[in-house]
Amino acid sequence: MKRGWVISYASAGLSLALSASIAHADAAATYSENGRALFSFQVPDFWTLDVGGEMELTLPEVGETHRAPQVLAIEPTVDPTVWMGFLSPSGVRNIDEGRAYLDDLARFLAFDPKVNPPVLRKIGGQPAAIISGTGRRDRKSLQFAIAVVQMPADRVLIAASVVEAGTDPAFFNQLNGIFGSIRVPGR
Repeated sequence: MKRGWVISYASAGLSLALSASIAHADAAATYSENGRALFSFQVPDFWTLDVGGEMELTLPEVGETHRAPQVLAIEPTVDPTVWMGFLSPSGVRNIDEGRAYLDDLARFLAFDPKVNPPVLRKIGGQPAAIISGTGRRDRKSLQFAIAVVQMPADRVLIAASVVEAGTDPAFFNQLNGIFGSIRVPGR
């Protein structure tokens, strides 16, 4: 029997259950820094991976800029309403600092966010805080789930999924598998 937990997506009444099992996929992606693997995850069949380097994010409404670390982003090739991103900002040492980092970054990700209280779980054998909620971007309603995962050596992994209203609910199983496939070296 699989052991897992549930993240509620309030606006659509759907739920995302995180599982401890690895997703069945053909490709693994690894996030590295200076030649050292920090974490990996499985990319499902028919999803694309986009690797972006460090960049400046600008909030168009106010012109404010924020420096963002490298992001590995994945999305299904058949549905642009689902997105998932992975990052590990340097200098963010623990889950509390990761949550503070997200508070600062929130206005770049969604407008009018309504955030549920965090839920503490384990992902890839590591302690994690799961933050979920709703918001809007580009005049579209969305739901999100963000995991802040404690890694060894005073570092965190941030994994975020964003789903627009009207997305095929079948994608929640794939998001489940991706969250469940996260691995930290040595675990």
